[in-house]
Amino acid sequence: MSTRFPTVLMVLSLSLGLGEARADFFGETLGFDSVSVPDDGKMIDVMEPDDHPDLTEMARAQQRSQALMRTIEHGELEHEPLRGYLQDLMDRIVEHSPYPSVRPRVHLISSVSPNAQAAPDGSVWIHVGILTNLKYEEQVAFVLAHEYGHILFEHWDSEWFERTQYYGVVAGRGVREMSRKVEAVTAEFRGVTSGIKGLEDLDRAIFFGSLAYKASTKVLAPAWEREQEDVADALGVDLMVRAGFHPSGANSFLKVLAEHEARALAEQKSQSEVDAERAEKMEQAFSMNGLGGVFEEAFSELSDILESEIDALGVKHYAAADRMVDLGTYVFNQYPMAGAPVETELPWVRDARHSVATLLDRHAAAYDAHQKLMEDDFDQSIRLARRAVSGVGSSMSYSRFIFHEIRRKQGDAAKAAQNLELAMDAPHPSIHVWIAHIRQAIDQAEWNAARTRLEEADRISSGSPQLLPWKIRIYGHFGDQEKVREAQMDCLDYQVQDFQESCSESYALIQNGSN
Repeated sequence: MSTRFPTVLMVLSLSLGLGEARADFFGETLGFDSVSVPDDGKMIDVMEPDDHPDLTEMARAQQRSQALMRTIEHGELEHEPLRGYLQDLMDRIVEHSPYPSVRPRVHLISSVSPNAQAAPDGSVWIHVGILTNLKYEEQVAFVLAHEYGHILFEHWDSEWFERTQYYGVVAGRGVREMSRKVEAVTAEFRGVTSGIKGLEDLDRAIFFGSLAYKASTKVLAPAWEREQEDVADALGVDLMVRAGFHPSGANSFLKVLAEHEARALAEQKSQSEVDAERAEKMEQAFSMNGLGGVFEEAFSELSDILESEIDALGVKHYAAADRMVDLGTYVFNQYPMAGAPVETELPWVRDARHSVATLLDRHAAAYDAHQKLMEDDFDQSIRLARRAVSGVGSSMSYSRFIFHEIRRKQGDAAKAAQNLELAMDAPHPSIHVWIAHIRQAIDQAEWNAARTRLEEADRISSGSPQLLPWKIRIYGHFGDQEKVREAQMDCLDYQVQDFQESCSESYALIQNGSN
């Protein structure tokens, strides 16, 4: 297989199986060689009063953990009514746990992926996308109790920070760089092949690789092994039941997750078939024009990668349908007297005018606006973006950043800058917003401002690797060769060819005096 468009491979492989977490630290945590769901009895009974996470280590990891988590997707989302509601549920679970001193703080991530995760500092991060798919409080309680279980078992290894940074490089910058390259290729050949149907969709087609990223609901670091998921599921049920929630919420949540996975996989397979047909047409069309080899190579690689990664999904990804079976057996054996399922509607499900319902709507609109922007559908993109920034969305960094990207692509520099400043006013602008802020200063030849912004972004993100190409360019402009070499070496540590090419391109700019 050729190495053209290598980022697709890296995005897929990282998203569907982000490293291999080790199982041996179960023994380190609880004093056993391994910990698994007991054949008889409850998971919570395996735990001993003295076997709790190291609170000192958690406190030490706090700054770095939170800085890294805020670089994921579009960063932390501040919405106290929603965060406070989730925190109240978490506190209720903690109060009835064996270790009430281990009290996670709940955070929100501005992301449409149906995901949640725990960090080494003992915090829990809920992606907004997971809440759009849930209707009942018992489902949310299980999500929180499950993540709390990961914290109590300390399910992260010594490479957690490195793998999380690596994820940020691949899923964050990689896809954008791939898009930029494809746009350049299509612009180069569009004049030669303007009569070929479908060429205008080439840059859109390339994004089908990102669908695989969205398909897996456990893509962010750390990526748990099956045993870890099993014990966190079982302990999560025990914890939620102790706190007064009905155990039916566990399988109810997993059913929603399974339905999402099934839709995502169907979408992938359908897109694969579409692109296979397009590849055949492109091969014939470009062969007639002497350029067939280029796009045959590109589409062949994309098709091969997608097919292989879909196959690998069944091996690497612990499907929600399988978890439903395993956990259903556990609940049946341990809670036979639980009675009929209890379903308590979430406040924003009961009341469509609830501020959280509005927030979820505006967040979804921002995502849809971004999708339409990638398709060059400006009318729909602007309509959705206007909805995204209305009401509660007016102060949401994600919404404003998307509006900035729309105006920038339209060439409206003034409105782009205005929306970027509003995105920067959010409590925790994402690394994408910071990079746009840095790029804006460079475009305006304000190099001192660019350096100031870069160093501030580097500080608050705890050294996000996505800033490395910008370090090369900015420090190169000021002739700071030591910092340029340091950034180049850091770039080489991330074995992602497309990312390394971004660093090389930045270096080439300073070498050619094109800053």
